[in-house]
Amino acid sequence: MLREIGNKLKQAAEEALIDACWRQWIVLGASGTEIHKRQATSIVDVEQLILFSSLLRRKEQRLELFLNWFAVVGAPLVSLQRIQGLTDRFAAEEKSQIALFAQMALSAGDRRWKTIAKSDAEIPGSPKLKGPSIPNLLHPGALMLRFRAGFGLGAKADLMTILVGQCGHPRTVKHLVEAAAYRETSVREALRDLTLAAFVVKSNNRPAEYIARSPWHTDTTSVRETSGSFYSEGNAELSRSSWKTLWPVLSFLHDCMTLFDTTDSEELSEYIFYSKFRDVLETYRDDLVLLGIVLPHTVPTNSDFSDVWTKIMHQSVDAVTDWLAENL
Repeated sequence: MLREIGNKLKQAAEEALIDACWRQWIVLGASGTEIHKRQATSIVDVEQLILFSSLLRRKEQRLELFLNWFAVVGAPLVSLQRIQGLTDRFAAEEKSQIALFAQMALSAGDRRWKTIAKSDAEIPGSPKLKGPSIPNLLHPGALMLRFRAGFGLGAKADLMTILVGQCGHPRTVKHLVEAAAYRETSVREALRDLTLAAFVVKSNNRPAEYIARSPWHTDTTSVRETSGSFYSEGNAELSRSSWKTLWPVLSFLHDCMTLFDTTDSEELSEYIFYSKFRDVLETYRDDLVLLGIVLPHTVPTNSDFSDVWTKIMHQSVDAVTDWLAENL
């Protein structure tokens, strides 16, 4: 019974993750059939996309082909510093998965990846590239790559991406550090320069908040004013893109998928299985709730509550996968 429940939930989490990666690769220009009527509207976090695609490539072969395509045509637009910072959040075995993309990028001529590439990584044997010779930088969802192509890699381009993607809502340094995955000192230095150049306006609140503004708009008196921001009438194309905090969503589903995998390889008691799921859920609960995801309350993890825990697991996975489908 436990194995059946685990397999069903693993499939749901796996399909949601693969679907999310697939839809984002299509935004960047990878070749494929978009089966969704509604295109992804969030700005693609390319480092997250590469990382989770690397973790899922053995589940979906096309993700490996997309990785190879982007390693050839888009690796110079990928932040090695940022992808290493995100990768450090995973266990050693999962960290090693990024070595394949690194080796692909190195083989394509980007020497920056030499430090984490592995010469024994199994690169697809000269496959036909699954996309055009350059990524689609003009899609609203490719805003991060577009800023990087224009201004170079670094915290400034990424912070502009995140702030423009807030749809006119100001954000604190703490929020920006978590979203950008840079050190706080780097974020503060970048915000100082962006404020000086009037790309960003800083509030007088405590804690201070920042909002992206058009550099040609001279009235910088109020961070709450949205006229003259990147979301003015003259920037209708940018207004279709938004920055979504996907990391806790994708990480929760990945950790669930990993946990549910153990029901095939290990004989877990109900108590241990429910306890492990509770730990995963509580690790991400606060971040998921902040996104507006309604999660069930937990109960003691013992066999007397097996039916209740089955319901809790289904409700939790369904709530997160539904949110991802609607908000990607």
